[in-house]
Amino acid sequence: MSIQWYPGHMVKARKLIAEAIPGNDVLVEVVDSRIPRASRNPELIELGRNKPLLIVLSKSDLSDPELTAAWVHHFEQSAARRGARVQAVAVSSTQQRKEARKLVSEGCRRLAPVRGPSSVKPLRALILGIPNVGKSTLTNLLQGRQVAKTEDRPGVTRGEQKVVLDDGTVLSDVPGLMWPRIEAPSVGLSLALCGAIPDTAIDTEPVALFALEILLKRYPRRLQEAFKLASPPASPDEALDAVGRKRGCLKSGGVVDRHKASGHVLTAFRSGTLGRITLDVPPTEPEPLLLPEE
Repeated sequence: MSIQWYPGHMVKARKLIAEAIPGNDVLVEVVDSRIPRASRNPELIELGRNKPLLIVLSKSDLSDPELTAAWVHHFEQSAARRGARVQAVAVSSTQQRKEARKLVSEGCRRLAPVRGPSSVKPLRALILGIPNVGKSTLTNLLQGRQVAKTEDRPGVTRGEQKVVLDDGTVLSDVPGLMWPRIEAPSVGLSLALCGAIPDTAIDTEPVALFALEILLKRYPRRLQEAFKLASPPASPDEALDAVGRKRGCLKSGGVVDRHKASGHVLTAFRSGTLGRITLDVPPTEPEPLLLPEE
């Protein structure tokens, strides 16, 4: 199944981002910690190729903590092997502002030491990422108040928003940018499952089946407990029907409404009801900084 979502405002967003990058000292690329591979946009990686990069794994309160730590290590180990100016940190939406700010601000300053306390110019950081990975939420967390508009759907931020932190750091939050062609089906399904692509642009049943396949392989007990199933189903199709029956998603004649059942699976995953789940597993060996492709 191929999933594509590239609305007209993405062209404007790309132009805005390309124009903003040269005027910033550090790029802060926000990726969803549940899908660190799939949520990296190859166009953003290419646009910011020569800039210091801080990778922020957002929503870490929803991801598997062991795999989140493994991804942070992988990004930094891969960067070190290449001699790239890249660091990685994990931040959650429930984190204390002081702790989150220390991770991000200090990470940026390590990457741009010329913008220290004695510098005349403030450190400027540009927050980048695909839609709905938590860029505006990160801005608000660091500022300590609601300065950037946030909603749990992609495409909310449409223009550049600037925030000056207490230490003088200037943060710019720009619109999320998707790339035009998603080659690997698993990447498109991962993005759809995590809400980077709106449900109105997808068929939710294949996305739910994709989630159930991963859950059955790696987190079967969580699936069983979340939906109060007597035992782990034998296949994603059986799991979807079981969820539908448990949640009363039935048509006339007792047939499961798989569309409604799929909605329950997606909601349970996105809300954290299934626990802390990570879809992408990091490679065991260092490699060039990953593009979102198989």
